[in-house]
Amino acid sequence: MPENAAEADRWFGKLRKHTHGLLYHDGTAAKNPGRRPVRVAILDSGLADNCDDAEVPLARHSRRKVRAGHVTYKDFTGDSPCRRDSKENLHGTWCASILMQVAPYAELYVANVVQRRKKGQDAKHVAKAIEWAIEQQVDVISMSFGWNHEMAEVGEQIDQARAKGILLFAAASNDGDFTPKHGVYPASHHLVYCIYSCRGMGNSSEFNPRFTDDAAKFMFPGEDLAILESNNKPVTGSARQSGTSFATPIAAGIAAMILDLARLTLRDSGEVERRLKKVEGMTTIFRAMSAGIRDGGYYHVQPWTLLGEPKPIESLHTPNESHQWFTLRNMLGLLHEMFGPYKTPLG
Repeated sequence: MPENAAEADRWFGKLRKHTHGLLYHDGTAAKNPGRRPVRVAILDSGLADNCDDAEVPLARHSRRKVRAGHVTYKDFTGDSPCRRDSKENLHGTWCASILMQVAPYAELYVANVVQRRKKGQDAKHVAKAIEWAIEQQVDVISMSFGWNHEMAEVGEQIDQARAKGILLFAAASNDGDFTPKHGVYPASHHLVYCIYSCRGMGNSSEFNPRFTDDAAKFMFPGEDLAILESNNKPVTGSARQSGTSFATPIAAGIAAMILDLARLTLRDSGEVERRLKKVEGMTTIFRAMSAGIRDGGYYHVQPWTLLGEPKPIESLHTPNESHQWFTLRNMLGLLHEMFGPYKTPLG
């Protein structure tokens, strides 16, 4: 196995063992029907619906999710109301599969914004898809595409989404030094997280853009990614993929899990979520999950450094405090430093 592929698999292994172990080890997510699942929208080329085809990159968990109707789909190109991703493309299926692999209990909303036999996305389709995502009350939007200039109608919907507290993530591009100095849109929008790629253990990808702005730059695995089964074995027949396009749904999935921790642990997570859904709030948490700035000024986000270890611990507050609550308290402290005291009691 190539070194990059082994690193990518190791990153996902740590995510599953430590972060999923912390959040979902006791079945809390599945056993808590009153908890509102975090909702994530993927704007891309759709989602392949032939779940029996080994060439479609879907792990068994994701296949069950699709079959059970836990994935909502809508086409915005006018091709067909039941349009799904095609074997010739599968870009959207890869992005959705990665998202489901990272955030297995998130509700997924898939918007097709890629017209058949045409390259790129039409801005009016993307704008309509963001508007739809807002109507579905999603918490996070992931966009693995970009234009070389601003799209006004898309920007208007991004502003509307942010007004509703929705976190937006977009791919930085794979063109390295050939990326326009102002970046690609919508990743260049000041209210959108611009996501970069790294090898599994944190070295910046050669295809990342080289920017000199002061914005925090977060990178997630984006080289030689596979869709893994629960035993950490790649889905049969599924080739590996690379690009900031595939790092982006990882970032969106991590944000979804951070929100999920608040909902799993607090009776009323409203105030905490409002802070987490501020650009500065999630930036603070991502930085806390990073081991300092790497080459190129990037933060390599490793979720398990903050969200990890599913075992009970001894604490000064209670004799047997759960690590979920201990982890949340650390997160609450970071948000307190950023935004000040909480207005409502937390418990």
